[in-house]
Amino acid sequence: MSTIQPIFGGPFPTDDPATLGGTIAQMVTTSAIEVMLNLADISGQVKVFVLGWDADAGWEPLATLDCTERERNPPLAGRNRFDVAVPTPRYICLYAPDLTAELLPTAAVVPYAGGAVPLNTFWTPWTLPPIVPPAQANLMDQEFASGDLSAWELTGTFVHGGVNRGGAANVAPPSTVLYSIGERPSWLFLQAANGATGWLSLPYGSAPTNWYMTALMSFDTNSFAISANDTGVQYFMAQSSGGLLDFGNSVSIAAFTDASGFMTFKMYKHVGGPQIAVPGAEYTCPEVACHINKLVIHKIGTTFRAFLGTTGGAFMLLGETVEPALAPDRFGFVLGNASVPNMVVGCDYIRHIEAAVVNE
Repeated sequence: MSTIQPIFGGPFPTDDPATLGGTIAQMVTTSAIEVMLNLADISGQVKVFVLGWDADAGWEPLATLDCTERERNPPLAGRNRFDVAVPTPRYICLYAPDLTAELLPTAAVVPYAGGAVPLNTFWTPWTLPPIVPPAQANLMDQEFASGDLSAWELTGTFVHGGVNRGGAANVAPPSTVLYSIGERPSWLFLQAANGATGWLSLPYGSAPTNWYMTALMSFDTNSFAISANDTGVQYFMAQSSGGLLDFGNSVSIAAFTDASGFMTFKMYKHVGGPQIAVPGAEYTCPEVACHINKLVIHKIGTTFRAFLGTTGGAFMLLGETVEPALAPDRFGFVLGNASVPNMVVGCDYIRHIEAAVVNE
C-alpha cells in the first residue's frame, strides 16, 4: 500500500506526471488498483476521479468514485474503498475538485493483478478503539488477555506462537492448530495446518434457559483460486457428555471461504445425528475483505437464533431453529483449514448475557 496525494480543487489537471511528481502521479503496472479514501466530517456525497495518463491525450478519467461520509462511530467511519481496473500500465492520479486536504486527509492505493483483492487491506478491524469489558461482566466472559488456555478443553494439537498470516502450511503435524494471544493486546489468533481440525471448548455451567453469546471476530480471506471450500471456524454452543464436549449436539455459525475466496456464513444444527445446515441460513459477503466481525448465537427457551453483526451496531438474522432436545452447557470453536496459505481467525472476546431480550 502506498499513500497518494490527491489534486484538490482547481481546474482539471494538465501537467504531466514528471511535473506533478511521484507523490501525486504514481506508476501502475498491474491490471487493477484498490483505492482507499478516508474522509473527514462532510455531509452528503462527493466525487473523486481516478485519472490515467495518456501520452497523446493527457489525463483521462478511469473511474468516478462516489464517496459518502459514514457515521462517525465506529472508527471505520469515513473510509471508502474502491476497486478500479487499469487497462494498460500507466501513471494514475486522484482528482478531488470539491475537497481539501482537511476533508480528505488520507488516500492510498494498492496495485494488484485483478480478481480477489489483496489479503486484509483496508477493511480490517485493527483500528477499533480499546476493547473495554462491560461494567457488569459475566463470570464466563473470555477477554483473552493472557496466553493461558488451561481452562479450555482442547481436542487436537495446539501450539502457542508461529501464527503466520498468508504463510504456507506450518511444519508441525497436520493436526496442529497454532494460536497466539496478546497481539492486540487481547486477541486470539488461530491458524490450522493444511487439512487440520481442532476443537476448543469451555464449560459454561448449568444450561441457561436464555443465553446470548457474542464474539468479536476477524476473518482472513485467501486471495487466490482454491479448488475446495476453505473452512475457517465454527462458533458453537454445545452439550456435554460425560463432562466432555459433545459436538454431536450443538448449534453453530460456520465461517469459510467459497471457491471464489469470498467469506460465507452458515448456521448449522447437530442434534443427535448428522450436522445439518439450517435452511436459508446462509450469507456471503459481497466483497473479499469481509465487513462481518460479530457472531451471535441467542438461545431463547428452545429457539436458537444466529446473527451476523458489525461493530457499528448493525445486525442481520442469519437463521433460527427450534430444538427442544438441545440444552447446551458449553461453548467454543472448531478450527479447520483446507488450503494453503492458511486462514487466520481472530477472536477478541466472547461475552455472555442470560436474557431473552438483549440490546447490544
